[in-house]
Amino acid sequence: MGYKNKVFLDKNEFLYLEGGKFLMKTLIGGAVAAVLGVIGLAVWFGEFLSLLAGAVPAMLVLGGGLALYLGFDELKDTWKDDSVCCDSAADEDRIAELEKELEELKSK
Repeated sequence: MGYKNKVFLDKNEFLYLEGGKFLMKTLIGGAVAAVLGVIGLAVWFGEFLSLLAGAVPAMLVLGGGLALYLGFDELKDTWKDDSVCCDSAADEDRIAELEKELEELKSK
């Protein structure tokens, strides 16, 4: 092969080395980031807990506000549906039609 001692990328984002070996950039980058994250978490664990202590209440407030908004929106939709479905004259006509149809089916 003419690619000895050369490193190149193909369109699938693989890093090829000599001898047909290849390393994926994403895998290497992810491993480096995970190691650095663990080291950083060990070094700055107190600051991480402070950040977490500030972020959790904020997330609860935002999530609760979103749930209230969506619940109220759903409640408004049910109020609109109740006003439409309470037409008793149309319901009585439909009931009368169904009773006639039922009597016809019974007589057969």
